[in-house]
Amino acid sequence: AETQAEAKRQRDRVEAGLMKTEEMRRELESALQAALAEREAAVDRAEDSELEASEAKEALAHAEAERDEARLRAQCAELNEQNAAATAAKAVEERDAAASARDAALEKSKHKDLKKQLVSVTEERDS
Repeated sequence: AETQAEAKRQRDRVEAGLMKTEEMRRELESALQAALAEREAAVDRAEDSELEASEAKEALAHAEAERDEARLRAQCAELNEQNAAATAAKAVEERDAAASARDAALEKSKHKDLKKQLVSVTEERDS
């Protein structure tokens, strides 16, 4: 009877150990599932971060391209303004040159008229 009681105690200890082992296995499996879920969530967050970083990089490149385009437009406008100023200055020079030529022609014409009048007065006096 003592041997049977000893065998029963050993069996009970073995069963308790098996139950404890099964409980630990379930806890480990649960912890493993939680760790896998956390890992998957971390991977998803990392992918989201990479996508956001890529989108931010794209937005930055687009903004830089727009800035460069605006800079080129400003340079073009400045060149157009300088061209317009040069054209205006040239027009003023041409106008001034034309006015000088006109004044010179008028002066020459007046000089000829005065010469004719002098010749005419001189001829009348001499006759």
